[in-house]
Amino acid sequence: MKAKNMLRHFAWGVLGLVSQQAFSQASQANNNGGVGSFLGWNAGANQIVDVKNEGNQPIDFYTTDIFRARINPRVQYPLLNTFPNIPADGFTLITPDIGFLGQAPRGPFSRLHLAEGGTTGNAEQFGYRPWQKNGITFTGNDDQGCLGQKYRDGESGYTDMVMQWSDNPGAVRADRLRFLFTSAYTGATSGMNSREGLEGMRLWPTWENRINVGIGDFYAGNLIDPVNIIDPTERLDVLDGRVRIRQLPNDPEANTMDRYIYGTSPSCRVPQTRICGTYLTWEGGSITPSSPGPGPSTVPHRSGWAHRSWCRGRRYSWGRR
Repeated sequence: MKAKNMLRHFAWGVLGLVSQQAFSQASQANNNGGVGSFLGWNAGANQIVDVKNEGNQPIDFYTTDIFRARINPRVQYPLLNTFPNIPADGFTLITPDIGFLGQAPRGPFSRLHLAEGGTTGNAEQFGYRPWQKNGITFTGNDDQGCLGQKYRDGESGYTDMVMQWSDNPGAVRADRLRFLFTSAYTGATSGMNSREGLEGMRLWPTWENRINVGIGDFYAGNLIDPVNIIDPTERLDVLDGRVRIRQLPNDPEANTMDRYIYGTSPSCRVPQTRICGTYLTWEGGSITPSSPGPGPSTVPHRSGWAHRSWCRGRRYSWGRR
């Protein structure tokens, strides 16, 4: 009888060990919690903690009894922004609530996906592309963006780092990509100490095949002149300050090309331009002064000529080479 009781206790012990291996484990048998309760190993346990779901189901995370995050199982989305059969194994979603999962494809778009909360406006697909898989996706406010790697199809070892942003189809004024710098907030209306921040550059898609680049704080400029300063109006638009080119092209001379450099001004009308009371005219393939006075002079310059003039403290030069 005593042997039977010992065998019975041994059997229960084995079953207990088996059950611990087969089911989730915690430091308490119930879910009531308690002081010092946790999920994991003690400090003396020198081994890795595995958070595991051996079935093909996701791992979900909750706080305050509200859904906060999900790690995908092995899964393939039937369709994502018209692209079929998108692998999404192990993709991770972080979001304030479960509303995102009520919208197709009902899962994160990339390795890490940060989505705004709610049941609408946070699963924008129009900007999605399959090459965004190894990146961080952002969706919210009815828009989408991604920061990550773009592998070149069929070319191992060739990878571009990409900052991608998008807009809703048919948008009249496309969303911009902006670079902002901030410091301590002082309540200023613009600049680094403002709520908005100091803008260094913006990229603005003006049409389906063109992006204008603006250098400067266009937000602050718009506060000063809201009619004329909104977005960059040229492929490169410098709002204020100067542009410095430390090295001009040093290609071989082009004898058939005219080149003009005009101090700090954007253009110079040549020929017949008046600078400080002196007119210039074409004579025999070169520019010479047509009236006396200080300033302009024609001097030899390599195989052609160069012309220089000083006016109000600035130097102007142009020439044929």
